[in-house]
Amino acid sequence: MRNFPSFTPLSVASITSLLTAFAFALAGPVAMAQSTAGGTIVGSTTKDDVGGQGRSITDLERERAKEANKVKVSKPVLLSRRESFNAGIRAAQDAMKAGRYNEATARLNELDALTDKSVDDVYLVGRIRVAVASASENEPLLIASLESVMQLPQLPAAERIEFGDLLVRKYFNRKDYPSAIAAALRSFADGGRDPAIRRAQVMSYYLNNDFAQAAKEVGADILAAERAGTKPSEEQLRLLLSCAQKLDDKAAHASAMEKYAAHYPKVR
Repeated sequence: MRNFPSFTPLSVASITSLLTAFAFALAGPVAMAQSTAGGTIVGSTTKDDVGGQGRSITDLERERAKEANKVKVSKPVLLSRRESFNAGIRAAQDAMKAGRYNEATARLNELDALTDKSVDDVYLVGRIRVAVASASENEPLLIASLESVMQLPQLPAAERIEFGDLLVRKYFNRKDYPSAIAAALRSFADGGRDPAIRRAQVMSYYLNNDFAQAAKEVGADILAAERAGTKPSEEQLRLLLSCAQKLDDKAAHASAMEKYAAHYPKVR
């Protein structure tokens, strides 16, 4: 019969100590094998699952926080030249409708600075500027805008006459008689026929001390009325008399007096 070695029974304290040591031995490998979202934990560091270098957990947490806190910057939307121009037109029109005339003018000035505008673009900006100047009662801007837009071929014929007549009135009221005369001549060349504009033109000659031209113009109007079988106005006859006096032309004055007496015999 084979003899087996004898064993001394372990005490309770010894068994407890062995179990504790065995538990720690097991805990090490288990902890080493735990996985995280960033990789496999190796001690106090992590190793990337595809073989990356180890980084501390604290570093990874900082990187993740930094990524989470990054502000997403959207790329600017690049507008085409046409889109930019149309957007500017809408902005100017909206500002004008809201009564923000300075803003509307500023928008139009920005559009003026754009390059490669078509002639239609230039006309549209000018036409809106006329509307802004009129709505805001900005007379200097209105006059400049009218003069500018009237140089463009896109302006309809009817509006060309209307704008021209408005310029005559504006210049006359500002006592800018040479400009009033030029605007009146242009209006008539464009087909204007407003008698009030004609009177403003003739009076502009007189008020600009060009009495000879004033006499010639009013004399032509008086003659045209007589040939048409109508009576010239008393205002026209008085102007003709005044021109003769200013020129110290006795023959012209006598002729004017005859016409005056013929058409208005009871007027003294």
